[in-house]
Amino acid sequence: MPLLKKNKTSYNYNQTDKELISALAKKRLPSLKQLKYLNKFLNKKEIILTCLGLALVLSGLILSVGHLYQQKVEVAPDEGGKYIEGSIGSPQFINPIYSSLNEVDADLSKLIYSSLFNRDKNGFLAQDLVDSYTLSPDQKTYTFNLKKNVKWHNGSELKADDVVFTIETIQDSSFHSPLRTSLAGVGVKKIDDYSFSLELPEPFAPFIELLTFGILPKETWEEISPSSMSLTDLNLHPIGSGPYQFTSLTKDKTGLIHAINLEINQDYYGDKPFISKMTFKFFPTSEELISSLNDGQIDGGSYLSNDDIKNINSKNSYNIHKLNLPENTAVVFNLRNKDEFSNIKFRQALAYAINKQKIVGDIFGENAEAVDSPINTKSFGYSSDITKYNYNLGESKKLLRDLGWELKSVKDEDGLWQTKNNQVLSVKLTVPDSIETIKMAEAISSAWQELGIKTDLNIISKNDLNKAISSKNFTAMVYSWSVGMDPDPYVMWHSSQSGERGQNITGYKNEKVDKLLEDGRLTNNIQLREKDYIEFQKIITQDVPAIFLYSPRYIYLQNKRIKGFDVNVVTSPEDRFDNISSWYIKESKSLNFKK
Repeated sequence: MPLLKKNKTSYNYNQTDKELISALAKKRLPSLKQLKYLNKFLNKKEIILTCLGLALVLSGLILSVGHLYQQKVEVAPDEGGKYIEGSIGSPQFINPIYSSLNEVDADLSKLIYSSLFNRDKNGFLAQDLVDSYTLSPDQKTYTFNLKKNVKWHNGSELKADDVVFTIETIQDSSFHSPLRTSLAGVGVKKIDDYSFSLELPEPFAPFIELLTFGILPKETWEEISPSSMSLTDLNLHPIGSGPYQFTSLTKDKTGLIHAINLEINQDYYGDKPFISKMTFKFFPTSEELISSLNDGQIDGGSYLSNDDIKNINSKNSYNIHKLNLPENTAVVFNLRNKDEFSNIKFRQALAYAINKQKIVGDIFGENAEAVDSPINTKSFGYSSDITKYNYNLGESKKLLRDLGWELKSVKDEDGLWQTKNNQVLSVKLTVPDSIETIKMAEAISSAWQELGIKTDLNIISKNDLNKAISSKNFTAMVYSWSVGMDPDPYVMWHSSQSGERGQNITGYKNEKVDKLLEDGRLTNNIQLREKDYIEFQKIITQDVPAIFLYSPRYIYLQNKRIKGFDVNVVTSPEDRFDNISSWYIKESKSLNFKK
């Protein structure tokens, strides 16, 4: 039987079968029905590996999409939302010529009225209604040009007449504005509808720092007499030109105002705020305000103490802003008395005995900064190259020995006391009646008693404090005052201000200091002013008319849903609204594939 010839082509029957089946299949990937038969073809280990592989692929896909979303999606502030803030007190005059008398009024006036100048987030002066200005060569006449098309909330246009009217009203003694002193002797003149001039009796470098008060609409207020100024309904239904406008208020049966509502001024000339509505709720005590915060009824709280913050239940829900406040607290001495306080060495001994850093840290934590100078540490005139009285009890005792005091036991007294001629050295420290100030005074008292000086605390009310200051009836006092962003300390330390109505309550007099302070306010040259104030600080810290203690931080609390707050320094608490146009609650999202 003949043998068959071998076929030259070698067939791979397994491969041919697969190709045939593949060609007949409508889909290359298995269907869901087919997947259930996997266990027929795969063992347990293969199934686990397959599931893990699918899980890794899916996870990678999710991460890639998420990363792409983060890279390509832009989140931006959007208009809308309502912010509710709680304040302690009640509005009385939402009127810029009186608002500095009441913190609540100052807050509302800041939002409702515009001013010639305001401040940026770091506390420095910025133009608001003023478009441009010039200063005459003799540095006495300022000429201002206003922004055009600025609308009052009633639709009228703000012009130079309104500015002139506001300044003349402040200067009129019959209106009793607390701003009158700062503008005394200043001549105001309208040039045209959008420009005016202010003429000073003599050069005054910090002058424009004073022009941060709100401007009143002349057409609304010009018919109001001085006797009716405090009675008119306009004080509680204000018309301004600021970023927010008044809409309504709520009262109880006794007439006490519980809330005031504001909304965006749609005609605002500046950057329009994102938050559509703002409500201020008023509380008689901080305890009630804290309770409302804890219940979620309000979004923020102002004028809170360190102890108030401790009573917040859900601190993680809030941003606690600690803003630098240009204010000094010190132990000031009455140098008019011819006693131990008139001796520099004695005042130095008292200063060295105070462990300032520890005391400030124990009482305030991060809510205050220990200071050594009468000039704000954020000011251009500040210098750290001054005499500092770091805690040194040994130096204190040595200075007292040099003055003839001896530390020894005294009959009918426990412990050792500084004595001279059988007299025990004693100090009476006057202190305002507030919790944190009393804590500070008690710590100072303990320090001085450790030195061997008997210290009596004289705790007095705010009214009695004002009387003690005006009458200069004290020996040593814990006293606070605003130092401002401009370093000019003239009113506090020039000898001409030591009289009955002056603010130089220590009675400090130094001819060289007087000359430096005079020169410092007579020129607008920053370098020359800085030189004068640095020299002033060196002298006054050596003379010790006061022991400079601390500068507080203003505590402002907001719910974290409020975003965009970016203020670092406030010259006054209402300045926390300086970047109100950047605050927002709502957000918009959009894809940007060009990124």
